Amino acid sequence: MRNGILLLGLLACWLAGTAPARADRAIFPEKELIGRADIIAVATVQTVGAVSISGRQPQAMLGLRIDDTLKGDVEIKQVSARCGLVSVKAGIVKAEEAFTAGQQKLFFLQRDQDGYTVLNALDSILPVTEVGRIKELMALNPLAVPVIEGKPVLVLEQLHEISVKVANRGKERIEVYGYVEGFYEKTVSETWLAFDQEVIQQSLRIRLTLEPGEEKILRLPCRAKQYPPATDVNMEIPALLRAVVRLSDYRNGFHMASVWTPGIVKAMVK
Repeated sequence: MRNGILLLGLLACWLAGTAPARADRAIFPEKELIGRADIIAVATVQTVGAVSISGRQPQAMLGLRIDDTLKGDVEIKQVSARCGLVSVKAGIVKAEEAFTAGQQKLFFLQRDQDGYTVLNALDSILPVTEVGRIKELMALNPLAVPVIEGKPVLVLEQLHEISVKVANRGKERIEVYGYVEGFYEKTVSETWLAFDQEVIQQSLRIRLTLEPGEEKILRLPCRAKQYPPATDVNMEIPALLRAVVRLSDYRNGFHMASVWTPGIVKAMVK
């Protein structure tokens, strides 16, 4: 009995130590990491600066020069990217110990309000010798990059349906599901849209079957629940929405695909 209690205690400590405090500390399986990344690139570190944000893990702000891309396009070759300084293996690492100017690495970047975030923080940054292996993993993903049809216009508190074109580029039948997330552009307050969780759960229950080479429309419900500063006038707020499509069968791996698109959120005075 005592041994059982001890094991439970150790398990609880392990879970507490490894559970992410925030979504930006989540550790994604490699195939999912490839799907989540907007940009997968070989990049050279040009500048390194420490960033301190209250209540969040220590971070570094990196100035990167994009040398080559495996996925996604960048309009300019110089980008800024935030990177968490907590490693699963090494714990908290100082920015100057983690990065040096002139270093060339393989980065998985996801778009955010300030530029980009390095997914999986230090744990995803790979040597350039891994490029070939990552390309092989990318080729295994049966999901083509989804396409959001039209420019989404959301009215706060109203239920909307986003049409997302999905395609199976693999050789076997697949079943997929998806959801919509996003954030407001160029605002100084809380920038992430708060989508109605009940609607998201409805979205996760929608399944779509695709034969090899087949293309269909996945209709995803969403409802924005908050917006930047309270106002007594009608507002149209620029936003970026992201549609995420995932395989229902995890036996085929944690494959997913996603796409960002500009949209509008209308704050209508009642």
